[in-house]
Amino acid sequence: MTVFWEMDALPEDDFIALKYAMETYSQSGPGEIYPPATVENQHKYGAKYRPIFKVRHRNGNYQGRALFYFGPRRNGIELMHVLLVYKKEKDEVPLHLIEAAYQRMLQHKEKRDGLA
Repeated sequence: MTVFWEMDALPEDDFIALKYAMETYSQSGPGEIYPPATVENQHKYGAKYRPIFKVRHRNGNYQGRALFYFGPRRNGIELMHVLLVYKKEKDEVPLHLIEAAYQRMLQHKEKRDGLA
C-alpha cells in the first residue's frame, strides 16, 4: 500500500482536513504558527523513532493522521516526507504503525542514498 492509497482510504472530510493541515505545516517558516496543524514527535515509543513525527488537524473530530520525517535540506528547504497515513482509532499511535513508518523511512533513505 502507498501513501496515496492510504490518503484515498480516509473519509472525505478527514482527507481534506489532513491535507490542509499538512500543507499549512509544510509551508510555514521557522517560528511561524500553523493553526490547523498539531505536530508531535514519536520518540516516546523509543529513541529509534525520534525522527518520526505525527501531523493531524487540530480539530479532534477529524481522524486522519500522517507520520512523516524531515529529509535533507534542498536549496535551504527542509523536505517533509510522508511515510504513512491512517485513520485514528485510539489516542495513541499503534506501535505497529510507528514501526511500519520507520521501515518505510529506512527504505526511502536507502533509495535516496543509492544503497538500494
